[in-house]
Amino acid sequence: MKLKNKIRNFGVIILVVIAVVFLPSMVNGEKKDFFADFSINFFSNSNADFRNEYRSLVMVPEISIGGFFSNKLYIFGGFELFKVKGKTPEWNLDLEMKQHIFSLGTGYFHSFSKKMGLRGEFGIVYVSYTEKLSALKLENKGSCIGFRLNTKLQYKISSLTDLYFKLGYTIAKDTVGDTKNNFGGFSTGFGVNFSF
Repeated sequence: MKLKNKIRNFGVIILVVIAVVFLPSMVNGEKKDFFADFSINFFSNSNADFRNEYRSLVMVPEISIGGFFSNKLYIFGGFELFKVKGKTPEWNLDLEMKQHIFSLGTGYFHSFSKKMGLRGEFGIVYVSYTEKLSALKLENKGSCIGFRLNTKLQYKISSLTDLYFKLGYTIAKDTVGDTKNNFGGFSTGFGVNFSF
């Protein structure tokens, strides 16, 4: 399946979920809070081979949208994209890894004060990847499904805007023949949340 179709299908899933969860309450005139998150994350793959071939930390931009269906519970969908270049340890040949990551999950918000709050999130992730070894004209493509846990400590700077610090861990693995690929690991980052 082409990436364009994957993005379109993921968008359709998000719209259907939002419609099913939020449309009845919107028709009844009930207030619901929607949000959009934008963050820059620093990801460390849990696989030592990945860190040796590429780098220890990879910068990953992320965007997610969602909405609260109660005072504390919400759903969200997200998208991440990154490309990183590296070298094979033995022959020092050029490598390139590209990943598209889609996520869908639910979260819980706890308020400590008028300005401080903590979000906990659990979601399913879909990882689509392409790895190229240009010198030998080799290309490895695949995809896998995994899980993710996130926590976000946020601070309100206006009635519609929060800044947050994020910690997360992803579990996602794929096996192609005898090769096991690990796309999970720890991430940390900073972001901004807009409510509307």
